Amino acid sequence: MNPITLFAAVIGGAAGFAYWKYVGCITGTCPIQTNPWLSTGFGVLLGALLLPGVLQKLRPADAAAQPPAAQWRNIDADTFRRIAGQEEVLILDVRTPAEHAERAIPGSILIDINRPDFAERVAELDTTKTVLVYCRTGRRSAAAADMLVRAGFREVLNLRGGIVSY
Repeated sequence: MNPITLFAAVIGGAAGFAYWKYVGCITGTCPIQTNPWLSTGFGVLLGALLLPGVLQKLRPADAAAQPPAAQWRNIDADTFRRIAGQEEVLILDVRTPAEHAERAIPGSILIDINRPDFAERVAELDTTKTVLVYCRTGRRSAAAADMLVRAGFREVLNLRGGIVSY
């Protein structure tokens, strides 16, 4: 059960019991007045149905207007090449040093995703720059793209198919 609905049901139940105990019906023949369980249950029902909507309306506007979470996306090799030539772009190779030595995209920074210090090394990078990330086939770089977004990078682009497709 939603915590807001549960809270609202408790408040409604308390209000229903208080109504039975202190107010009651004017004529004295109302079933809600004569039965505390019915009064409390009615309060729980009304609280659970009505209060969550009221509480949502009372929530501050800025709490609902948070910036959208950053997401990474896949791009093809031609788009990767075009963006790689721009300024304010980091090209991140997440393969092993041996793979990087065989073939690497010019200007790329090697940070092996399998190393234990991957997150610390990524944290040293400029989060305001666009990051182009690649590996051999795109799987490790997709995992790295997730980590980069969680680390605060706003624009992360993964080379679909990895360097094999480049």
